[in-house]
Amino acid sequence: MNTRILWCALGLFLGKYALAQKVVDWKIDNLKSIGGITPTLLGNPKVIPIEGISSVAFNGKVDGLTLEASPMIGAEEFTVEVIFYPYSGNVSTAPRFVHMQQDEDNRITVELRILGTNKWILDTFIKSSPSERTLLSDTAFRHPTDAWHHAALVYRAGQMSHFVNGAKELSGAVTYRPVTGGQSSLGVRLNKTNYFNGAIRQLRVTHKALTTDQFLSADPVATTISTGGINRKGDAGSRWESVFCDLGFQPVPWTKNHFLSNFDVTGKRRTDYGVGIRIMKDTRR
Repeated sequence: MNTRILWCALGLFLGKYALAQKVVDWKIDNLKSIGGITPTLLGNPKVIPIEGISSVAFNGKVDGLTLEASPMIGAEEFTVEVIFYPYSGNVSTAPRFVHMQQDEDNRITVELRILGTNKWILDTFIKSSPSERTLLSDTAFRHPTDAWHHAALVYRAGQMSHFVNGAKELSGAVTYRPVTGGQSSLGVRLNKTNYFNGAIRQLRVTHKALTTDQFLSADPVATTISTGGINRKGDAGSRWESVFCDLGFQPVPWTKNHFLSNFDVTGKRRTDYGVGIRIMKDTRR
């Protein structure tokens, strides 16, 4: 049988698992299109390489991006992940560097609280009127500036939790109602206050409460193969053979111990709502 047909057939078989979740994955590596959306530029944000990875840098004074879209639309449970690089000497002591809202009564922010000149703690906020909750990590959870970090906000069944670099720091109760529209901003609050001094390279919102082993990695060196929620870090020297099968839906996490030990499955996003499945074989194995 033709190899391409075989692999596509396997993709169709696995595809029955693919209808359960939506993933919005914004690569913040240019100023023209973020997730297929043209951003509005505030100030003069710049595309720069940090440790070989392109990202967008903000000066903490007037720089930001706003988008007439929200990754949160329709989510009943979710995981918000952001990979960012805070600079030392932040101008604002409480930068809001991810802000998504339908209106002032329905919003989510990922924020920092700056300690001195080179440390920070995570602050996350959900308001879904009339319910709201702030999670502010204790200063015992301080983290250094001038390095890549991963922050995650997870919500499911009335409970929100936040994590830094895969470690859970705080949880609290809140009632969240799905939104039907909204806007987003990066590097600043939507009302153009609380600017962020640093860089952002990725924002991913999964309409599912992920576990820590499904989080993105902040490590710019790791080769990460995304499986719509599970990341398998491969050898950077691996050689992959692949075929893309356009199936029109979003893949969901696949087991780490799947029955084909020399195959992996990943999605290639065509839009935020439709993808195909790529079956990949590591030829070094």
